[in-house]
Amino acid sequence: MLIDAEDFKVQTGKKISLKDYDSSWIPKWAEKCEEKEGKKVVKEQASAILKENLKKLVDMQELLWASNTYSMLIILQGMDSAGKDGTISM
Repeated sequence: MLIDAEDFKVQTGKKISLKDYDSSWIPKWAEKCEEKEGKKVVKEQASAILKENLKKLVDMQELLWASNTYSMLIILQGMDSAGKDGTISM
């Protein structure tokens, strides 16, 4: 199951507040499952999507490296205090 982008769309010109959104959000299709099971399924799906996108990123970086013409800068934003002490955890 894919995550529905409609759940994240905001009307043009409308102000939003992150306080209005539940940080423990799960997709509508996962709400049918028990809470713990639904979160596990979502986590597994997110992990699979991440692995697929990581593979694509590696392939693109390899292509850029081989062309010896372009470079790529990737900026990762951590949540809370991630990386503020100079370490990165994966």
